[in-house]
Amino acid sequence: MINKWENVGEDGTEEIHEIFIDKFCECLDISEDEAAKLWGDTVFDVYAKTALENLEQGKSIEGTGLREFQKRLNDFLIYERLMTELLQTVEIAKIVKIEVTSKIDERLFVLEDDVKTLEAKIEKTKPCVALMKKSVQILEGNITNKRDACIAKVAGEYTEYFSQLVLNFEKEFEMPPVSGLKDNQREKYTKDLEDKLKEYRQEKLGNWHKISTGIVLETTNALRDSFTTETNDYSQQRDTIREILNQGSFNVKNQTNLSINQSSSSEKSSLTTADASATGKMFWGATGGTVGSVAAGIGGATLANIAGAHIVLGSIGAGLALTPVGWALLGSSGIVGGVVAWWQRRTEVQKFQEKMQAEVKEAFKELLKEEKVSALKEQVRQLFNPYEKSAKLMREDVESLEKSLGNLLEKKRKTSVNTEAEKKRLQTFADNIYAQFTTIETKYKEIASVQSK
Repeated sequence: MINKWENVGEDGTEEIHEIFIDKFCECLDISEDEAAKLWGDTVFDVYAKTALENLEQGKSIEGTGLREFQKRLNDFLIYERLMTELLQTVEIAKIVKIEVTSKIDERLFVLEDDVKTLEAKIEKTKPCVALMKKSVQILEGNITNKRDACIAKVAGEYTEYFSQLVLNFEKEFEMPPVSGLKDNQREKYTKDLEDKLKEYRQEKLGNWHKISTGIVLETTNALRDSFTTETNDYSQQRDTIREILNQGSFNVKNQTNLSINQSSSSEKSSLTTADASATGKMFWGATGGTVGSVAAGIGGATLANIAGAHIVLGSIGAGLALTPVGWALLGSSGIVGGVVAWWQRRTEVQKFQEKMQAEVKEAFKELLKEEKVSALKEQVRQLFNPYEKSAKLMREDVESLEKSLGNLLEKKRKTSVNTEAEKKRLQTFADNIYAQFTTIETKYKEIASVQSK
């Protein structure tokens, strides 16, 4: 929303719109026609002060721009964003259903074991647990080392690149010719200069994007390969533990009727990459929710699939364009317009050019300030968040597995377990989970059907 139009006279409205269009073209790399079409879709002129005064007086807010903004926002939330949000809910419900069944299976594998048998099974799982922990440690170490190296390299290249722009600007940037220029052609010359400076800035920004993207991709590709290896190893050990726990146990499905449209380990492996990615975003998404409470129910192929898919599908690549903080403020019109006062006569063209060059160099120097470099480092650091969260998810999984088995063993040592009552409790729990998932899925399909009409 572009606000405070009450402070602008009618003569200034068109000029301000032109400035915004120019900025949108520069920052979004779009044409003037495309920028103009943003109004009414994603850009709105609003008179908030006028709207507030109207509301206080019991009048309508028509003509203030807020009505149009509200309508577009409602349409976006209902017809564009709603299904995306609901789909994430369905996907996480699917994973919960699958993993609850998996955890119930694991509990039933050892439910009727006596203390000695359970102790023996836990002892057999220890080498697997140790390997799982080692995989997590390797990943955590790789993340830290590669992240820190990437930050240092990007920051170093950034400082060198923009320092060279400051030093070489006069040599690289050729002023538009002034030969034969008349005094009344100042406006055209200024526009030509703005366009040329805009082109220069876009070229230099594009070069920087290539440099920084290359550095980040080199690092993240290597890290992704490491994740593939370690998550595969982790998953194998997790499945081995399931086999150990199931040794000598009764057939879970035959004795507990847990075949009710639910999954065993075989269904876990059928989780699609898209499912895993969508669910992964819910587990460690931007809401900042606690991962541990969910991680306790994740294991085996599903965990590896979620951890890997979130990375492989390009969630990292979406943020690779490391645009310098403050770059959008270095508008060519602002720099050129700020020195036009120097041009009063044709004889002062040289002074005008020198002043403009000085303004550009100062603008580039701003990008080299400590706070700007620190902000860039933070941009790079955030690119590694999905890897860090994936490793954290795996660590919490193996720790929760150890704790669960240890708690059950301690309980068996202290008291006898009513296996029939426990089976019934777990069966009821599984039924409730499946019923809730069915309700969620059905509602989603109903809404999707209505939306498609």
